Amino acid sequence: LTDRSGRERSRPLLRIVLDSQLRIPLQSKMIASAKSDVLVVGTSAAPVERRKALEWMGIQVLIADGPGGRTDPEKVIEYLAGERYLSVMVEAGSKVNWTMLDKEVADKVLFYYAPKILGGLKSLPVAGGAGRMRRADAILLERLTVHAISTNEFAVEAYVVKS
Repeated sequence: LTDRSGRERSRPLLRIVLDSQLRIPLQSKMIASAKSDVLVVGTSAAPVERRKALEWMGIQVLIADGPGGRTDPEKVIEYLAGERYLSVMVEAGSKVNWTMLDKEVADKVLFYYAPKILGGLKSLPVAGGAGRMRRADAILLERLTVHAISTNEFAVEAYVVKS
């Protein structure tokens, strides 16, 4: 989670980790390299000692309780809006991706493709959650654009249609 764009920034990008129990290793590269540019989001069920340890290391900690003991991405977005962040890139696992789409928090998606196939009966989908079982209930995308990343990689950018 680092900015390799080389663009001038009015302030550093904020790296955000959703970690309901604040289990992120204190020795991780992200924590060790933090310069007030890391926000770890946990829940009130996380050990108070972990929160204090992270804050002592200069890490911002936000408590955002959601259903099922998980962090609530909607509360995170509300917090970021209050801090005047206008854009958020989510690079996450299947459950967080689903929540962002299902709760209509995501405005745009980017799918990156490379000439490699992963899969299997136990593989995770891009967005894993309750799902939509009928085509009529599917999350729709519009304004698709294909971007060449390299000679054998590309990305598809699309905007999420809000219901």
